[in-house]
Amino acid sequence: MWGASIVGFRDNHYSYDSGREGDRFVVGFSPRKASLTLYLMDGFEKYGDLLDRLGKHSTGKACLYIKSSTRETWRVSRLRAPRIDAPRCCR
Repeated sequence: MWGASIVGFRDNHYSYDSGREGDRFVVGFSPRKASLTLYLMDGFEKYGDLLDRLGKHSTGKACLYIKSSTRETWRVSRLRAPRIDAPRCCR
């Protein structure tokens, strides 16, 4: 658990050239009232084909907000999940 409402998987330690460092999860989710929120620290750019078929949703830099549970949403979720590696900045 990360905070009170985020379930995160695969811990990752990161550090920047500036000296800033910390820990975070690589992928996570949070069931919220307005939407189901998925967090993918490497972003969603390479998953455009799946997102196009997802149904009603919006994205932030590393957040995917699924606004409604449509049939198509669940079809996409049953697809084999791609392997998710540590974010490029943290390898």
